[in-house]
Amino acid sequence: MNKVLLVLSVALLGLAACSNAPERQSQKLLKHVVLFDFNDDLSDEQVREIETAFVNMPAQIEAIKTFEWGTDIQTEKTATHPFTHCFVFGFESEEGLKTYVDHPAHKKVGEMVKDKLKTVSFVDYWENGK
Repeated sequence: MNKVLLVLSVALLGLAACSNAPERQSQKLLKHVVLFDFNDDLSDEQVREIETAFVNMPAQIEAIKTFEWGTDIQTEKTATHPFTHCFVFGFESEEGLKTYVDHPAHKKVGEMVKDKLKTVSFVDYWENGK
């Protein structure tokens, strides 16, 4: 009898986990990826200030649902691989992305970096397609 209850309990837990899977899949995020290569004359301290400004934006802009960043692990930059920094933001909607773009905290960071970048690129996409 105890084995039957154990098997039924495990089966019910499995069904409960499966029933939530489609809900998680439907909660795709809109990703905003920003790639930078800073001017060579920037000090390490200036780069850290910019990194910190990006790290602080999620606390200032409620529309940002996820955030991650990092520096390129490749040691050699080339014409097709010029970037050193990547910042990735996640939003629940295109309206959330627009809120971020128009937000004073984002505009302040934009002003902070505008003359300090050799190369910048960005892309917006829905996770796993839309």
